[in-house]
Amino acid sequence: MPAALVAYTVAAYTSSQSQVLTIHPTGITLTPNGNNIAQASPGSYDLVVSGRLPVNIQFSVTDSSGATCAVVGIAIDPVSGGGTVRDAFPTALINANGLTLADNDPTNSSYDFLLLIQNAEGDLGLIDPLITNQ
Repeated sequence: MPAALVAYTVAAYTSSQSQVLTIHPTGITLTPNGNNIAQASPGSYDLVVSGRLPVNIQFSVTDSSGATCAVVGIAIDPVSGGGTVRDAFPTALINANGLTLADNDPTNSSYDFLLLIQNAEGDLGLIDPLITNQ
């Protein structure tokens, strides 16, 4: 099954050399592609995964001008329930299309995650949504 597509839009940003900014998305487009994934609530940037696993989630980010921001890393922190992060999310692949993460956690659990992004000027930012498995 193709990956679910999660495309965040962020405002254009600039960070100093020693600073990574927390970026709050201004928009989200979710294309499930047959996967059991949804926004946690209208206007939310958090995700809910339910049912059949694994669910592959491909993240991409553009800024308000339409320029692509590279997704250069991810950090995942368990919030409630679940097993180890390595068991819950066994693979993460970064390529030109963004970052694809395999969600393989069958438990009712929540994970906070940080997407590290970089704009065309090299400035770094963090997007901080939540994934809840049901």
